Amino acid sequence: VVLVERGHRVLLVDVDPQGSVKRWGDVAAVEGGEHVPTVTAHGAGLHRHLPPLAASYDHVLLDCPPRHGELQRAALAVADLAVLPCGPSAIDAWALAESVDLVREARAMRPELAAVVLITRKLPRTVIGARARHALVELGLPVLEQEITLRVTYQEAPAAGRGPTTYDPPSAAAREVRALSTELLALDPNGEAEGEVDEDGPADQPEAVGQSEGDCGDHAAAFIEGMLHLVTECWLSAHHLSPEG
Repeated sequence: VVLVERGHRVLLVDVDPQGSVKRWGDVAAVEGGEHVPTVTAHGAGLHRHLPPLAASYDHVLLDCPPRHGELQRAALAVADLAVLPCGPSAIDAWALAESVDLVREARAMRPELAAVVLITRKLPRTVIGARARHALVELGLPVLEQEITLRVTYQEAPAAGRGPTTYDPPSAAAREVRALSTELLALDPNGEAEGEVDEDGPADQPEAVGQSEGDCGDHAAAFIEGMLHLVTECWLSAHHLSPEG
């Protein structure tokens, strides 16, 4: 949604059998307003079918399931940049090892594939994310500076067919997503990040999580795991896709 707001042509591909992104797209087509990406769905054959579609877009983003090796391999066969979400604890970082192994496997065939880790589900007013950062050093992948915090906006926006920046533009969640988009564009060789500076600065301002953190945490965690991949699982540049993968 942020990329569409910035004038980019965006294709969002649901690769997860759960289909959360496709359902979000159906709602967004009716309720999402003008800043909505094109949404479609593909399975394990996406590395063959996606390149012709991608030619019409500036960016293609793939929402991949957290554990489904065949689908992840298909995505990594065409991705320029893989973004691996990771929870805020050291245990979450250890659990990421399987996905990191898939990235290394893909890099053996495609050395140009880039990969980064995004810390998600960070609890407000805590430093627990620092523990994950320390543990992630052992995995050998860079960790994005921007982190995603547990926030009510991340739960409410999808139900409205919107992203945080169109659902609640002044919110801390919207600032986080804008900052994440800017950071990712800077990593994309065709991202044209120059000049797209987030005027709000670092998105680290606290925001109430809603009810109690315990009541909201389970819902937010489920949303982040299933829906945060809207913007993070695999980031592709249409200019770098080819039928040969």
